[in-house]
Amino acid sequence: MKNCYKHYSSFSGLEKLWAIGINLITEMFTVMGIIGTKLITISALDIELGKTNYNTDKEAINSKSMIIWYEFMELMVRISQQIYMSTKIHDSFLASTKEFYEKYALKLFN
Repeated sequence: MKNCYKHYSSFSGLEKLWAIGINLITEMFTVMGIIGTKLITISALDIELGKTNYNTDKEAINSKSMIIWYEFMELMVRISQQIYMSTKIHDSFLASTKEFYEKYALKLFN
């Protein structure tokens, strides 16, 4: 997962900050097979991304519309919760995150 984050965050264009932008996040979830199916919509992904992204500062190093490493991890857990816990397939974060990782995320992380 860390290597996947490093790969995608290298496209950020920011010199001092490795981060992943909104367009790359959407592409990642499309590659995983989550968007375009009935699992989640782009608007649901945007909502979860907004909950994850804490930075609202406008500085030279602006990550307002980008997520960094710990936010990337949180987004993965939030999306797994959206897919599995909100539909009552699993009742714990551990089970939903594990199934999300095995079923969808490994496509992207390998």
